[in-house]
Amino acid sequence: LSDLRQPDQPVVHMSKAAQEMTGFTLDWAKGRNLRFLQVRDSNLNQAYNGAELTRVGRFVEDDSTEQNEELYGVVLHQNNEEEHVWTLVYMRHVRLSGGAHYLLTIVSPVAAYKDLVSELLPSEPTPDRKSV
Repeated sequence: LSDLRQPDQPVVHMSKAAQEMTGFTLDWAKGRNLRFLQVRDSNLNQAYNGAELTRVGRFVEDDSTEQNEELYGVVLHQNNEEEHVWTLVYMRHVRLSGGAHYLLTIVSPVAAYKDLVSELLPSEPTPDRKSV
């Protein structure tokens, strides 16, 4: 859960499941932007995530986005062990009375759905792949 009213939309809460999946603790993640989940190799990140990151950025930054608008996507993330993990991403703006505005983000490893999507994604990202 990220606070969209704060500069750089910091994480304010992270579930135990998210902490286990990513290897990042709430104490470490709190106050940071979710970009810490992005693949650290910028060429690889751009090659696999470029279009999705642009779409996510527009969704997050669009202050006119309605409460019920949602975004779904598939993104290559990097966990705290520096392993690359294909994830399904769900995002939704949450507005509360008093002006609070949060971004609910749910990230789920594609491996949990491998049989359903095995033909859609490469089995392993290639670190030496050049930017598209």
